[in-house]
Amino acid sequence: MSSMKTQRNFFLDFGTLISSRTARHLHDGVGEPNPSIASYVATGRFTFHRKNLYYSFYLGASTPRPKSLQFIDDIGSILEEQTIDPVGGTYQNATGKLCGVWKRVPRDYRKILREEQLYISLIWESSSATMMTTTATSTMSTYSLTGQLSRYKALSTEQFSSILEPTMGVDRIMMTGSSATAIVSVSSTSAPSIHVSLVFNGIFYPNDILDVPLIVTIEHQEKDYTLLQEEIIVKKPSQDLNFGEVRSALSGADLRLLSRGKLSITIASKKDPLSLRLSGNIGPRVSCDIFQALLSPEEEAKASGVAWAFLDRF
Repeated sequence: MSSMKTQRNFFLDFGTLISSRTARHLHDGVGEPNPSIASYVATGRFTFHRKNLYYSFYLGASTPRPKSLQFIDDIGSILEEQTIDPVGGTYQNATGKLCGVWKRVPRDYRKILREEQLYISLIWESSSATMMTTTATSTMSTYSLTGQLSRYKALSTEQFSSILEPTMGVDRIMMTGSSATAIVSVSSTSAPSIHVSLVFNGIFYPNDILDVPLIVTIEHQEKDYTLLQEEIIVKKPSQDLNFGEVRSALSGADLRLLSRGKLSITIASKKDPLSLRLSGNIGPRVSCDIFQALLSPEEEAKASGVAWAFLDRF
């Protein structure tokens, strides 16, 4: 029994960041991403439980719901493919999330997941018209972006999340496909604090090779209030994924702002913060969570019930 419990805990939570810059080795023969999806971004969370892999995504502000998704291995072989409901339903529309499950993952694929060699591709379709003499024909094209499922330690305590995208005024050519996700947790003990783990790409110049400083800021933009501003150093920048983390003390007022969705997070180049900059609002964690409670009467009665609740997108 203890062995089973250890195995389950070993690969329970996974995360991914998806953009036109991630997992490019799986698209080497395709060339540059199609311009129509080059700015699409998404971040996902995955929970493996009782042979099932549950997934949830936040999509970027200008990223539409994909048509389908595929789980693939590190050479691009398709292991599982699912069609995504274009409507989404009440929960997904209210929260802005994309939710689903891969049921009964085969044992061999569980091993791939555990070894962090499993990838997920989001797939979009678009139609284009072609004139052939006097006849017009319509063809359907598919485009995909891919991300790797990775075990990020901070996911086990994640309470809030953010997807970060290029802001107004940045260098759009340099920042194409740039994105980030923030994994946010809060300790509310006698000395409350906030911990933020960041996974990001695209905020470096070509000559940024070693020890590149970045500035991480958490602020209430409407009130011009800065909760946190710290510098992190990226020792060797990667075009695919980079990692960083910051911590700070947290007041009761700060915690209320955070829980009400009033804070945003920004990561920017210290050298050129206006041209290389990613930002996003901090909201409920990406996971598709639903809370439930059993209702019972305060006094002796035969009435009873059950209630469900979830957090919307603020």
